[in-house]
Amino acid sequence: MKSSTVQVVFNSLMRLIQVLLGFAGWAGAGLILGLHLYSELQPFLSMVLASGLGVIALVVHEGGHYLGARLHRMPTLPSCPKQACLNPWSLSATAWVPC
Repeated sequence: MKSSTVQVVFNSLMRLIQVLLGFAGWAGAGLILGLHLYSELQPFLSMVLASGLGVIALVVHEGGHYLGARLHRMPTLPSCPKQACLNPWSLSATAWVPC
């Protein structure tokens, strides 16, 4: 599949915007937390707490995908009659093995 130059430039631009917005969100959370913490470790503690908020945001975001898929009756987990599960030792995303 060939990509045109416009698609490559657009994809690169969208990735750059995503990285910049992610960094801005992390820095903004760190700044807000840093302004309201009163401790000797204020800068470091605000970075750690902002990173924790990022992890929580990621879990909530992906949980929304899961709930949306469940709401629209899409398969979300393996639904093989033999209760198949993903092989953790395989590098292939489609390597299903029986449990």
